[in-house]
Amino acid sequence: MDSGSEDDASPDGDSSLPDGPPTDERGPPPVPVCTGENAMCIPPEAGIVWTGAAIIKCQGENYVGPWTIILERLIGTTFQVIQKAVVEEPGFGWTFYDTSGPPAMLTYRVCVLVNDATAECDVPFTTLGPSDCNCEPTSCWLQTACNTMIDDQCMGTIQCGACSNGMPCNPENNTCCAKGFMSDGWGGCVCAPPTPQACPIWDWDTVTCSCMP
Repeated sequence: MDSGSEDDASPDGDSSLPDGPPTDERGPPPVPVCTGENAMCIPPEAGIVWTGAAIIKCQGENYVGPWTIILERLIGTTFQVIQKAVVEEPGFGWTFYDTSGPPAMLTYRVCVLVNDATAECDVPFTTLGPSDCNCEPTSCWLQTACNTMIDDQCMGTIQCGACSNGMPCNPENNTCCAKGFMSDGWGGCVCAPPTPQACPIWDWDTVTCSCMP
């Protein structure tokens, strides 16, 4: 006796197969959990321009991917997409670097794309936006440098001439400081450490910056 019908079986005779299109075996993704870190300056790939960035770090999720996660920033009254990333697990070791915002407190959220029309978002959070990382070169005056070439601390060099304060150039260290002194990096002079060859450290006078007689 036949207890079933032809409609109950699949075309190849296997009645255990589900009806309809195949489903995504990954299941729904977890909502990313992300926080703002301290803003930082990113070194240049070429040239001398450093770039400030807001840092948004997402926690790891032990979940089958890949999934698309989206960084959004509140601009005016609406959240706008800033960056997208495809990750094997939502937020697994993923960090966003946003260099497009102003240097102020900014509001972000991170979403995971469930399908083409749906996204699940974490709660919004605030963090410091990109800082001003323009390099300000030093100067001959700040370094009290004279008759020498110095590093401008922005991947360049500066040729220094005579002292602008009227002091003679000290040939021992090419500074506009008296003997035994050196630049403090701010246009002034501080006591230079003694050189063991010229003066034992226990004979060094820290007031006059010279060897005691």
